[in-house]
Amino acid sequence: MTLVWKGPKLDELAITTALSSASCGYEFQIGHWYLVYASGSEDALQVDLCSGTKFLVLADDDLDVLGNGQALVGSQDTQPTAAGDENVVSCNEDGRFNYIALITSISGITIGIGIGVAVAKRHHALKG
Repeated sequence: MTLVWKGPKLDELAITTALSSASCGYEFQIGHWYLVYASGSEDALQVDLCSGTKFLVLADDDLDVLGNGQALVGSQDTQPTAAGDENVVSCNEDGRFNYIALITSISGITIGIGIGVAVAKRHHALKG
């Protein structure tokens, strides 16, 4: 984190969100800066789709209303100039849900069941 307007003045802060946007979770992307609106207690901050969190490059109106934030003492980050800046606040890759693996698994199971049903019908037809 670089600037804080309200809440704990820490250079690192844990927040939680639902697993995906389908369940109202905010899907952070690695390599981007965000203006984060979180709610809850300091030890259990949460972000969701309706919180107002957005890419920092899209937050000019919000920043105009918020005014100057407080710089964090000891923070190593610099103010970003654009999304994808080299100095980024990154989210944990392990926290992101792997939809490709899920879809592949479901497809494989569905195909397997389909083949099993077809073989069983054919076997039953040959016996009958």
